[in-house]
Amino acid sequence: DLIYIEGKITNRSWDSDNGKKYITEIVADNIELLGNKGERAEKDPFEEPSMSGSVDKGIGQDDILPF
Repeated sequence: DLIYIEGKITNRSWDSDNGKKYITEIVADNIELLGNKGERAEKDPFEEPSMSGSVDKGIGQDDILPF
């Protein structure tokens, strides 16, 4: 699904046991679903997303957001 996000990008850092950590976050002020309502209404909001065609990004423990 396509979405529109309006907001700002923020950068922060903190000290951890493994050294200094940095994170970039998107702080959304407005989020809109794009496409027509008929297409969105047909989808079950509780259905698990399809994993076909996905790419493993290699996300590790250090990549998890601190909130």
